[in-house]
Amino acid sequence: MLLGTFEQLADTFVTAIVPFYALAVASVFVLRRRPDFRPPYRVPGYPVVPAIFIVATILLLGNAIIDPTSRIPTLAVLGVILLGIPIFFLSKGGRAADGS
Repeated sequence: MLLGTFEQLADTFVTAIVPFYALAVASVFVLRRRPDFRPPYRVPGYPVVPAIFIVATILLLGNAIIDPTSRIPTLAVLGVILLGIPIFFLSKGGRAADGS
């Protein structure tokens, strides 16, 4: 609460979590291509519903970047998220994906 109002913190949280929701939904497309994938539950309206969600998420983030009042905070949050990518690979340190 020291860094801003509750509304600003809530907006920052939503901006930070929305890209991960889109990535989770996009994983449905990747998983459905695997021949051994047998889900216990199927996504209703596949592939239209997940695609609409991903497009809506991109438009939502694009609108936040275009809007002058939220441009800087949105770009800052997305920048911090993008900084996590090299940190992930550096911390992984060449270990196998299975953790060995």
